[in-house]
This record gives sequence, C-alpha cells and structure tokens, in this order.
Amino acid sequence: MDKNYLDKVVKQIVRETNYRDGEKYVDIPWIKQGQSIVYYISDIKRYYFSGELNIPEPFTKHCEEVYGLNEDETRYVWDKYVYTLLTL
Repeated sequence: MDKNYLDKVVKQIVRETNYRDGEKYVDIPWIKQGQSIVYYISDIKRYYFSGELNIPEPFTKHCEEVYGLNEDETRYVWDKYVYTLLTL
C-alpha cells in the first residue's frame, strides 16, 4: 500500500489517542466503543527500544478492520505510531 496512505492512518490513530503528557500515559480506544486501553509511556518506550516484535492484538485488529491493512502495513503503522507518541 502507498506510504502516503499509511502515514495518514498513523496521523488518524494519533488523533484518536488521548495523550496525557503530565501523567505520562495514553488512553487508546482500540477495542470497542466505550472501552479503552491505557498504556504508560514507560511501557511504550520499553516496547519500542526492546525490539519486541509483538504488536498489541487490538491494534492489529483495528488496523485490519478499519483501514484494511495487512501485517507488513500494520507493522509500519505501529512503528510510526509509537515513535510519534515518544516524540510528543
């Protein structure tokens, strides 16, 4: 898929994320309407810098169902998404 489209997906998912810098966590609405997952920035950093290959299953499912992404595209979006969160 076009990297331009994937970059737009990253921007949209970042917009959907409630980032609370002072409290160092993100509230991520990936599962179902009315539910969310909270990740602490320290956990995201640990994932990002550890080289962990497992993308959270709800994120993978969200990318597949909402944006029609395959595994490689989801990996690209996840890496850019995490990097964006770490640089906010």
